[in-house]
Amino acid sequence: MAVKPITTLFLLKSSAVIMIGSLITGVINYLFTIVMARLLSPESFGSVASLLSWIAILGFPASVISMHMARQTAIFLTSHERQRLQELSRKINFVSFLGIIILSVILVTVHYTGFFPEDWTFNYVLLISIIIGFSLLTAVNSGLLHGSQYFFRLSLLALIAALLKFFLAGILVANGYDVYGVVVALAASSAISYIFSLWLTRRLFWSSPAQAASEALIKTPGGSSQYLPYIFTALFLLLLLQNIDIILAKHWLDAAAGYYAVLSTAGKVIVFGTAAISGVVFPSAAQTAASGSGQEKRILKISMSTIMLIVIGTVGLYLIIPEKIITTIFGSDYLPAASHLGHIGIIASLWAIIQLYVRLLLAKGNRAFLIPLFLLIAAEVAGISIWHQSIASILLVLFITGAALTLSLAFIYQRTIFTKPQPVLPPNNLAI
Repeated sequence: MAVKPITTLFLLKSSAVIMIGSLITGVINYLFTIVMARLLSPESFGSVASLLSWIAILGFPASVISMHMARQTAIFLTSHERQRLQELSRKINFVSFLGIIILSVILVTVHYTGFFPEDWTFNYVLLISIIIGFSLLTAVNSGLLHGSQYFFRLSLLALIAALLKFFLAGILVANGYDVYGVVVALAASSAISYIFSLWLTRRLFWSSPAQAASEALIKTPGGSSQYLPYIFTALFLLLLLQNIDIILAKHWLDAAAGYYAVLSTAGKVIVFGTAAISGVVFPSAAQTAASGSGQEKRILKISMSTIMLIVIGTVGLYLIIPEKIITTIFGSDYLPAASHLGHIGIIASLWAIIQLYVRLLLAKGNRAFLIPLFLLIAAEVAGISIWHQSIASILLVLFITGAALTLSLAFIYQRTIFTKPQPVLPPNNLAI
């Protein structure tokens, strides 16, 4: 089955599935944090928080693998190349296994240099290797589900992983296993999640004789493993764009940093709320780029209009009742931040649009957009370092750099639309 064409109804339904799944998973992860804080001592909970941060950092390549697999899956399914997709999956899994071995050796070596916290035993390091390893392998299958547009299965996989982590950690910690119990629970849940992901993807490689014939594909830029570093760079810069301001505000604002943190949290509502839309259109955009069907404008129109509906509604509330929102959600102590709530809403809206353009350009295999993305993030850091006298000054820098980046990415994407490569027969060699 080829990737489904994008429609407004399909976009809304699929986005709703991902958003609801993400919301439920987020609530479970939040409850996990609260339960661990109650069951563990402050010292042990601090160790768990540090552990989770290390796992998030070391597990970042998983998101890169997942996006690469989603893109390649959509491309191969466009011409019913399920056999090549299966070979790709095997090769990526093999590379992931090699990565796990290399990572394990590195972690063990670093462990004996004393870089990690003193309370981390060898068993901790070994279990972290298991956690990261299975997350890389699961990323391959989640990418297959994403690229095949099985969004319910994708959300179900994330939900099962969160539930396993919550219950296993709760049981082990309640029985006195302390931090070690949390690490074991994370390792066990990651292993079970991987097995579950295999079951969810078990039929993706089946094809009927009628689908055996391959349709013509264009030479999509970045169709091999050579594009992986660009995906890594783009996702890392996008992560930096949405978080570096908090670090700088904490450094420069002192007492007002707490107010800025609240504003940043409110802005993330818009960014995360529209992330599902960018995720849903990604396979369709990759399919369009591979087939040369010329549907780029339609995809952009549908996704952008949907994002704007969410943005206008949310920013409107931020502008009309900022005091009510701040006091209800964060408490009256943060009321001074209310006057800037509408401003951060506008900035977060620009970030949501940037997020969409980055996904669309990655789907097309574009590299040029990384230059303005890097330069304007650097300009953001430099600007805040110079103009940090108040929250308003920082927000002005964010608005200027965000608007400039939005216009730059829009210009680059429009140029890619008018540059249409001619369809050719798919090559015989497999592109990883």
